[in-house]
Amino acid sequence: MNAIKTRQDSDKTVIYNKLKKEVLFLGDDTSLEKPVFAIWEITSKCNLNCVHCSSSDLEGEMTKEECFKVIDKLDDSGIFWVQLSGGEPLLRNDIFEILSYLRKKGIDTEIYTNGTLITKEIAKKLKILDVDNINISLDGLKQSHERIRGRETYEKTVEGIKNCLDENLDVVLTITLMKSCIGDLEKLLEFAIQKGMDKVKIIDLMPVGKGDALYKKEMLNKNEMKNVVKILKKYSDRLLIIPEVPYPLLPTSLIMGTGRISGSC
Repeated sequence: MNAIKTRQDSDKTVIYNKLKKEVLFLGDDTSLEKPVFAIWEITSKCNLNCVHCSSSDLEGEMTKEECFKVIDKLDDSGIFWVQLSGGEPLLRNDIFEILSYLRKKGIDTEIYTNGTLITKEIAKKLKILDVDNINISLDGLKQSHERIRGRETYEKTVEGIKNCLDENLDVVLTITLMKSCIGDLEKLLEFAIQKGMDKVKIIDLMPVGKGDALYKKEMLNKNEMKNVVKILKKYSDRLLIIPEVPYPLLPTSLIMGTGRISGSC
C-alpha cells in the first residue's frame, strides 16, 4: 500500500504541474497576464461516426505551413501546452511534422484520439516525438463502445492502447459518461489497472453537435452521478482520476488544486 501511495503522490505532483499549465489553478499567486494553454482542433476529419460527437464537420483544413505559422504565434504568445484534438488528429498526413515542430518550439503536447489508427509504427513515432499524453477514448466494453463508435472499433482501440503502452507512452483512458454504458464503468477502471494504466479521465456528455440530440436521453441523473462518484472513490488509491463531471457532485477528494476541476475539449 505504501508503494501505491508513493506512486499516487508522485503522479499527482506531475498532473498538478501539468494542469497548472492549463490555467486550472487561479489562486492569488497564479494570476496570469496572458494564456499559456491552447486547445487546437487540428482537423475535423474523422475515421469514425460516433453518435455523441461534438465536433463540426468543416470543409478544408490548414496546410502544414499554416500550422507552422500558428505554432510560431503560439510560441510568441507564451503558450507552452497544447491539446491537439479533432476530428481525429492522426488522420493528418503531416501530423508527425506538426508534432515535431511543436517539440522544436518547446511546447508540450497531448493528443486526443479514438486510438483505432495507432499501429505499432505510429506508437513508436509518438514516443520518439516525446508526446506528453495520449488520451484514448473507450466508453464501454465491446457492445457498449461499438454502439457509440461503430462496429469493429473496440478491438482496434484496445490494440491502439496496447501499442502505446508497449512504447511506455503516458496513456490516459478517457471515458464519456452516458446512461446506456454507465454499467461498464467499473469494468473499464479494472481494465485500465490490468493494462498498467494509472490515469483515467471521466468526462460528461456534451450537448453539442450530435451530442445535443442525445443529451436528455443519455445524461445521468443525480443518483446515477452519485453512484459514479462512489465507484471513482473506490478506485482512487489505484488510479489517478481526472474528473470533468458536474462540479456540485464531486467530493473534495476528487477536486484538484484550489477547487477547480480538469477541463478539455
